[in-house]
Amino acid sequence: MRYVDDRMRSRVNGMRLAIGFGVSSLVVAAIGPSVKAAGFPTLLIDAFHRRDVHRDRISFLPSERQNAMAALKPAGVKSPSIFPLLPIAGEEFEEGAIEK
Repeated sequence: MRYVDDRMRSRVNGMRLAIGFGVSSLVVAAIGPSVKAAGFPTLLIDAFHRRDVHRDRISFLPSERQNAMAALKPAGVKSPSIFPLLPIAGEEFEEGAIEK
């Protein structure tokens, strides 16, 4: 709720609750037939695999502290280009840059 205007906060919270309860009720209704079809041990193992995948993905996200530190770069420092053969905005392209 960090980026929501104060005047809209209660409406946004209401929508979040409505969507959350709606989705959770659909999931609960779908759990019974899926457990009956696949079996509980199979779905439990699948849940563990999904948890591991999500944990691995989340571990590669930058922390808020890293984002804040990246924003505090000194004024004279240029960001490295992700395309080393292309000039950074405002720079001229050197003829012999490819051979360097």
